[in-house]
Amino acid sequence: MDLFQKQEFDILNQNYTTGTPLWKHWDEFQIKYLRTGKSEATISNVRDVLRFIIRNTKILTIEDCNNSRLLEDKLFEIKGLRNHSNTTYNSILKNLTTYFIWLEKQEYIEKNNIRKVLRCKEEQREQLTLGMDQVRTIVGQIHTRRQSELQRTRNSLFIDILRSTGARPCELLNIQIGDIKSDGESYKLVIKGKKQKGRIRYYRLPTYARDSYKTYMHKRATLKRHNEPRLFVSSSKRGGWTEKGMRNLFRKLSAELGFKITAYGFRRFVATHLNEKGADLKDIQNYLGHTRVTTTQRYIERSCILTEKGSAIMSIV
Repeated sequence: MDLFQKQEFDILNQNYTTGTPLWKHWDEFQIKYLRTGKSEATISNVRDVLRFIIRNTKILTIEDCNNSRLLEDKLFEIKGLRNHSNTTYNSILKNLTTYFIWLEKQEYIEKNNIRKVLRCKEEQREQLTLGMDQVRTIVGQIHTRRQSELQRTRNSLFIDILRSTGARPCELLNIQIGDIKSDGESYKLVIKGKKQKGRIRYYRLPTYARDSYKTYMHKRATLKRHNEPRLFVSSSKRGGWTEKGMRNLFRKLSAELGFKITAYGFRRFVATHLNEKGADLKDIQNYLGHTRVTTTQRYIERSCILTEKGSAIMSIV
């Protein structure tokens, strides 16, 4: 049981009324979900949502949670109190549905009624997409900003792989040393998809990323981190680089350069750049590891790059 601290778990067990505790099958769900190769990130998200439901709505049983009217009323009440966005509300329902689909398949419930809960319409906002000049500015800043030698070489390699592959941040942070292989002067990178239907993808590192890799590995060898299998290591701890560390880097770079920088800004940069160079939509989908081509389409259409080009053309009419 990793949903709660033991003390809180004991209190919950004493206070729910009738029915099956919402957390009763959690351990089994976690074990079976993992052994089928599903994403650990999904399990973490489902766990966080179950905690949220129990602590904030006071719904403690599977039967009450599977009551679509009761759940919907409670969630809209919390949405108003906490000023949750429609996206946050829908994300809670999505992760809760994952758990209840599993309960239905295991025949712990007859039918998953959470599907009946109304979803909210999400606002279509412009997605942050980095431009070519911004990417070049970031690369220059990485080489000149004040930081340790390990941070400089690690961050340079991280940005070079990110801007050439457009990989998801969770995929990059979990790259293993053995995922980069050399056959002479050429280096091949293997990226293992971290989404539920993630696929293995292969990339040839461009010259600049290959040079960054050699420099970083030479520096890393002096640290004697031989027991750490992950490629990117922390400069402050004897372990792998964390998501928090990556986010701190982007936050500091954003403050230093005056524009917002995110991993997904690089990901959309890659999608837009490939499209501008005439790559087929299906090829871009495979390159980025998208499950659906419609996701790739949104990356390109909502970047505003295409409409800016059109506006420039029409300005001379």
